[in-house]
Formats: sequence, C-alpha cells, structure tokens
Amino acid sequence: ITDEDLFYRIMPLTKIENRGLLGSKAGFSSLCTRYNIKTPRYLIYNDGLSPKEVGTYMGYPFLMKVDKSEGGFGIFLCENETELTDNLAKTANKENLVFQQFIKGYDINAEVLYRNGELIVYSYSRTLTIMGKFGVSTQRLFYQNTEIEAELVKMGRSLGLSGFGNVVFMYSEPEQT
Repeated sequence: ITDEDLFYRIMPLTKIENRGLLGSKAGFSSLCTRYNIKTPRYLIYNDGLSPKEVGTYMGYPFLMKVDKSEGGFGIFLCENETELTDNLAKTANKENLVFQQFIKGYDINAEVLYRNGELIVYSYSRTLTIMGKFGVSTQRLFYQNTEIEAELVKMGRSLGLSGFGNVVFMYSEPEQT
C-alpha cells in the first residue's frame, strides 16, 4: 500500500515506517533490534554467507525460518552444518531467510489488543500441544501472569501497534527465564 491515508485506515500500525514487520520474520527481527525489544540472537541470510560462517555466528542448534511462512511451515531445526546445508538446498526462496537461536523450553503465547500503540488487554498461556514440529497450538493452559507486560507495552509503543495480534515468547528452561 503506497497511499498513507489508506494504510492508516486498514493496517494495524500507527507508524508506517514499521510496516516491515507485517508478514515478515526478517522485518520483525530487524525492528526488534532497532527498538531494543528482546529477541533471540538472529542472522538474516545473504548469498555471500557460507554455511560455515552461519554456523560459526549462530552456534548450533538454531532455527532456519523462511521469511514469509506460517503455521510452522518453512521452519527447520539445524543441529549441525550438514543439516544446515541440506535445509538450504531444499529452500527455493532464500530472500530474507532468518536464522534464529534455538531456545530449549516452551512457548508462552500472548494474545494482545492494542489501540494506537497502547496495550489494552492481553492473555497469557503456555502451549501444551502443537500441530507438527513448529506449528499452530492446539492446546494451551491459561494463567494470570504480569511478567511479560512491560515488554508488551514497549512493543506496542515502539512499533505503533493498533489491533489484535499474537506474540510468542520462549521460556528458556535451562536459564529459567
């Protein structure tokens, strides 16, 4: 959408400069860095990077994520250079491919509602069951928990969020964070 008035009427953002997060894992990761929003270590692929360089920077294991994918499709766990090389060979569209630190733990889901960058309400749930290896959750346990609220507020204000959304945090079992 190139018309700013139309953008602000239909898109869930109050800051057009942050539209890179819409449907893009690479765009969202880059904006998290810009606004100092907590995110796992990541690297956005370019053709000049060899599998050895990616592995050295990321450290194994890590996830390889196709930029415009959903429902757990296009996400691959790379535990060594051979798996990375194989996954890269299987991936036709490498534009904005994201490599992301693998966190051993479980998903914390936050269903959020923002209005003009301000957090209105959210729910907090732990994922119990998912479809596939990295797919959509099919069973959750809901809690009252305010530990993530400050980060949700920061995200809304920094990114200019306005509307419903879903944010997934990873709870690191080894680090208990």
